[in-house]
Amino acid sequence: MVIKSRNKAVTYLLGISLICAAVLALCTLIDVGKHHSFLSKDSYFRSEIFGNELQLPLNLLKYRIENANYPLLTDEEKIGKERRESWNQAYTAMEKRGKTNARNTYNSKLQEARLSDISGEVSRFQQEFDNQILDVQAEVAKLLEVRKIQYLEYKNKEFSDVANSLIARGESFHYYVRDRKTDHFYSNMVKEPGAAEFEQALFYAELPQKQVSNSFLKGINKFFQQNQLHGYILIPKEAIWSSQMHEDYTYYQAISKRIWLEIGLFVVLCMIAAALVWIMRKKHSFQVLTEEMPLKWLEYVPLDLRVIVTFLSLLLLFNQIGNNSFFQIPLRFQQAVEGINLSLNMILLVILVIDGRRLYRNKAALRKQWNNCLLNTMIQLCTLKVIRKSLRFKVVFVFILTSLFGVSFLITIYWMFALDWNSGIILFAGGYLLAFLFTILPKCVQQIRLFEQILYGVEQMAAGNLTDMIPEKGSGNLSRLAHHVNQMKEGFKASMDNEMKSERMKAELITNVSHDLKTPLTSIINYVDLLKQKDLAPDKVETYIEVLDRKSQRLKVLIDDLFEASKMSSGSVELQVEKVNVSALLEQALAEFSEMMESSPLIFRLQVEHPHIVASLDGRKTWRVFENLISNAIKYAMPNTRVHLSLSEDEDQVFFIIKNVSAFEIDFDAEELFERFKRGDESRQTEGSGLGLAIAKSIMELQGGQLKIDMDGDLFKVTVIMKKK
Repeated sequence: MVIKSRNKAVTYLLGISLICAAVLALCTLIDVGKHHSFLSKDSYFRSEIFGNELQLPLNLLKYRIENANYPLLTDEEKIGKERRESWNQAYTAMEKRGKTNARNTYNSKLQEARLSDISGEVSRFQQEFDNQILDVQAEVAKLLEVRKIQYLEYKNKEFSDVANSLIARGESFHYYVRDRKTDHFYSNMVKEPGAAEFEQALFYAELPQKQVSNSFLKGINKFFQQNQLHGYILIPKEAIWSSQMHEDYTYYQAISKRIWLEIGLFVVLCMIAAALVWIMRKKHSFQVLTEEMPLKWLEYVPLDLRVIVTFLSLLLLFNQIGNNSFFQIPLRFQQAVEGINLSLNMILLVILVIDGRRLYRNKAALRKQWNNCLLNTMIQLCTLKVIRKSLRFKVVFVFILTSLFGVSFLITIYWMFALDWNSGIILFAGGYLLAFLFTILPKCVQQIRLFEQILYGVEQMAAGNLTDMIPEKGSGNLSRLAHHVNQMKEGFKASMDNEMKSERMKAELITNVSHDLKTPLTSIINYVDLLKQKDLAPDKVETYIEVLDRKSQRLKVLIDDLFEASKMSSGSVELQVEKVNVSALLEQALAEFSEMMESSPLIFRLQVEHPHIVASLDGRKTWRVFENLISNAIKYAMPNTRVHLSLSEDEDQVFFIIKNVSAFEIDFDAEELFERFKRGDESRQTEGSGLGLAIAKSIMELQGGQLKIDMDGDLFKVTVIMKKK
């Protein structure tokens, strides 16, 4: 048993060694491929770095040759005819503007002085105008001179800076140029270079060339051809003062030596890998790794997650190999960390590939793990009919985002150890982590809190607490659920309030009906008992009979109003709708109450828009509305106040408005006046059934109209709206 365990340990060790050798060989091969250009001797002189460094001295040389006669030029020649003309145009325009401004200023003054015929003023203004013109000319001339001086200073400094810069580069950049037209020489060398100088140079070029050997010399070669120049440029092997070109050349040489060493290392690694393969084949190690390696623990990882990890591991492997820094000098701790990470990643990838191979060969195990994977679970969840489409989408969306979060977390953990700042995928993973933490995660926490609040609210509702509302945040499914639960609470609360109000109204109805019916009935019984007495005087008999008649009529009115209200509320009323002159109907109602109006301490004011206001109504029922409203005004209006009645119309409706000041304080809502047996006189001292407004409102609603009450303090206003059609 011990020998078998040792054999497996040796097998695993050989496998790990083979993986490390293969990974290192692959990294070496890729690094050699990326830097193969360093293998040539003139790699630096064909690089873009050298071209950029060479461009500045070549430009300085070109400027020096182009401006060789600059010190001999006059100031006007340095400025140039074209620039001088542009200056003259600009400053002439400036002078014209100054003269125009002066002319506009003094023209009005001169004109006023001439009109006033004051000769002294005219001459004074003319003199001031002439002086202003001279000042403008002098100022413009001064500005032009300043411009000239500044430009010459700039050109002189530029020429001096170029000359000094060429002198400063004399140790690292040599040139010898002859002008074939004038036989003039431009050089920082003692004599024309020859074979000895070329032998000691890092780089040299003879110009012009028929075919340019280096692309960075195309510009200067064309300049030599156009100006009939001939010469040489050289970069010496050694310079007294260090230059960037010499440092870059040394760096390129070091890279070249490193690449040759890497080629040797690659050969050695290939030999080691081949030897390990031979040993493992001889010991049947590959069979042990693929068939006997314990991978039972992988079954606890969902299959689809393993596929994602395999893909990411492969992606990371390519990224690590392509961006490794194993061969950089000096050696750093980061390189060891990179090597360990790369090897671990390769080992993980090999384990996942071996597991995939086993599953491919075992179809039953593959089917079982597929049924238990996350993706299949999500598919089964989303196919349930009880889940809405929007919720399915959100579940899948959050699942994908959360999966990406896990992947990004793994990548970021790798980055923390590998310290690879240049990888785009690492930056993406870190950015995704931040976006997830600041957007998706707070949203999920918010939804969880909202779910807990909904659960608590439902528990409170089940316990009978209907006052606390659930916060409705956002516009998702949980927010809509919270809104529906709140609506249920409001519905339950309103239902309970209505039920309590209904019970209260029933109690009040019974009390009011009992009181209003009992009062006249009691009087009738009492006076009947009095009439039974013997030897009553005739005048008392008449008085008692008169009281009995009045109380019985009062009882009849109460019973009639009660039946009328009952019929109205049940809707079992037949209407006789016809064209009715509402103005005439109102006048009839007022005539009916004329005696009561004259005897009451009230002042009535009537305003009718015109005497022919027609609407489709039941005349008898509408007359009852007018009767009830006018009767209420007479009963409940404050004495010695005005009652205003108005009748008007528009295209579709007729409006009747009655306003008065209440004699009793109204400390309840206007809608309560429509309740049966509700009176403005809470002491119930006035004669009335308390059904008048309820009956009037029911009549108007049956006819498609409205009856509204508005109160402002003690001001009582009733508006009746009647439909014309």
